[in-house]
Amino acid sequence: MRILRFSVALALAASGIAFGFAAGDGSQANPYQVANTNDLQEIATNNPNSGDYFVLTSSITGVDFVIGGSFNGNFDGDGNTIDVSYQGTLTGDDALFEEIGQQGVVKNLNVNLDYDLSAYSGNWGFVAGIAGFNNGGTIENCSAAGSIDAQDKGLAVGGIVASNAGTLQNCQSEVSIATDYGCNAGGIAGQSTGSIDECSFMGSMDVADSGFESIDDTANPTIAGGIVGYAWDTLMTVQNIPTLQQMQKSSLMQAVW
Repeated sequence: MRILRFSVALALAASGIAFGFAAGDGSQANPYQVANTNDLQEIATNNPNSGDYFVLTSSITGVDFVIGGSFNGNFDGDGNTIDVSYQGTLTGDDALFEEIGQQGVVKNLNVNLDYDLSAYSGNWGFVAGIAGFNNGGTIENCSAAGSIDAQDKGLAVGGIVASNAGTLQNCQSEVSIATDYGCNAGGIAGQSTGSIDECSFMGSMDVADSGFESIDDTANPTIAGGIVGYAWDTLMTVQNIPTLQQMQKSSLMQAVW
């Protein structure tokens, strides 16, 4: 069972919630305007209705919480950047959005990451820039930069998404990723059963080379790749992908470059 960060339990029902944004009504023509950390907290603590629209009107710094639950709205970053910093103990849901649901869209968003995490007590945990789990949603025209240092076994770690079962379109990652053995790590996605189209990675990876680790009494290898670490049933279009700058100490198994 994954551990939720402090603002993401989302116990309130989605229906009928009145958001506290300064402008917007959540429609496509007049989206809720997200201008600061407090506005992001509104999304994190009040699960939005499916189909609600949000637009980021300025870059935001100092985000150290997760937008939890399954996000099924439409979040347009409008080319702005969110600085995300997670320090200390791994929760297993270490990403800006815990989950993007089937109706969810996140687009035109840049994230700058500063993650220094360790001591995960669960089984499989998710660590990424945009979303921990893309559960049938769409992430498009997004980018991630900065660093992810997640030192423990049993993690899916990705620059954009940890585990992808949806669509990733035209995303770029320049994240420096460091992780431990027994993990699935990728510059774009740690693991994927979904679609990855025209994405590129120009960061670096430093992953442990100790081979297999027993997780849930199952032997799990260290699997890493420039685009995705572990991929199955994945439709991928790769065009004009730049050269990966650095790859260290990896046991490359089932990796997609």
